[in-house]
Amino acid sequence: MLLTPYHARYFALLLSRRSVGTERYLPALASSGIDFHPHQIDAAVIAAPSPFRDGVILAAKEGLGKTVEAGIVMLQTYLEGRNQILALCPPGLTGHWRRELAEKSSLPVLDFATVEDSGGVVVMSHRTAVREPSRIGATTWALTSLAPA
Repeated sequence: MLLTPYHARYFALLLSRRSVGTERYLPALASSGIDFHPHQIDAAVIAAPSPFRDGVILAAKEGLGKTVEAGIVMLQTYLEGRNQILALCPPGLTGHWRRELAEKSSLPVLDFATVEDSGGVVVMSHRTAVREPSRIGATTWALTSLAPA
């Protein structure tokens, strides 16, 4: 049977979902202080980094837990040993994101200057990222999260 590239990718995705389901997230969920809802876990499983896509967009109405979903994905990525994570957000939300990640997920939140030395989450504003493109590009990020303005 000859498969088109589309069908080969589709079957690979199906196989990966069978072997990596919600169970993949049990360590992250068990170790976090996050109060989560089933729809947030489903979204995190869908948003998990995958070799079959370049990224996802988590979109929902305000207050439905997109930050929680992103936090679950960040924590799981970190627990899997892929620990250089970048979170970009509006300037007014950087403090909120740092507190939320540190308190609820116990993720190490780092200053941008120390990211190369150890793993963790660097939270920075969109403005800072625009001013530091070469430094951001010099790091191989395991995951990048972008919160809209």
